[in-house]
Order: sequence, then C-alpha cells, then structure tokens
Amino acid sequence: MKHTTLNACIANMPQLSHKPEDPFDIHGSEVVSWLISQDAVLQWIFDTAKARGLIVFDPASQKWHGIGEAKLLVPKPARMSEIQKMESVIASQPPDTGPHRIAEILGVSFRTVRRRLDRSRVFCIKNSRIRLRDGQKDTDTTACLLSETTSQGFDL
Repeated sequence: MKHTTLNACIANMPQLSHKPEDPFDIHGSEVVSWLISQDAVLQWIFDTAKARGLIVFDPASQKWHGIGEAKLLVPKPARMSEIQKMESVIASQPPDTGPHRIAEILGVSFRTVRRRLDRSRVFCIKNSRIRLRDGQKDTDTTACLLSETTSQGFDL
C-alpha cells in the first residue's frame, strides 16, 4: 500500500471525541475506533507486520500466524558495513591494487570507493593508490581483516 493512500485516509478523519488530557482508554476512544474501521489503516497494519516478518503464512494449514516471542528474541547476525566489506576486499588483493579495481570488484563507482576510504580507519588513498593509514602495520592489518572476515563467515 502506498503511504499517500494511508495519509489521505487518516487526513480525512472527522472530528471525534477523545480529549488529550483524559486518561487514555483505547477501548473508549472514538479516534481509535474510527482508525481501525478504515480499510487503508487495516491494510497498512497487515502489510507492516508481514514486511517485518512478525506474521507468516503456513502453506500446509493455509493460515497466517505470528512468529512467537521466542523468535523475536533471537538476535540478528551482525551485518558487515559497506566500509568493512571494502576493507576486506582490499586486504585480500595484491598490494598494488588500485581504487578503480576495488570499485570494479565491489560493483560500485570509484567515487563510492573514495567516499568509503575517507571514512575508513584502516585505508586511505595516497598518490592514486590505496595505502594503510598512518600507524597501521601492513601485515597486522591484512591478517586481522582477513581473519575477522572469515571468522564471521562473510563472503568476499
């Protein structure tokens, strides 16, 4: 559902009783009653729950159900940032690999690589070449980045 449809629906809500200073009772609110009577609002709630993976469809029973609290509490695996991915690719390449080749490997523009290198704590561009930032040791950095990448199971 488009947000414009939802916004237009809610923007056209008539005047309803529910004073902000009253103790909030969801069951006695005319505003809430009106909102949940709108198809656009109900569709948005369903679409949001589905998109967030909170409800799933079971083909065997042909019914929808919630995922359960146990699955909500399972932490998602840490995602590697775009800068970390780039640093791992750089560390796995020969030392003379240039930023244009790194951009090609990552499937991004040279400008994107340059921006990420500006934010990298490990690498930078000097004299049109990717170099370690001051204070970084070549062998330590490469070994650390590669072991970190393989131990976390990221594909290069």
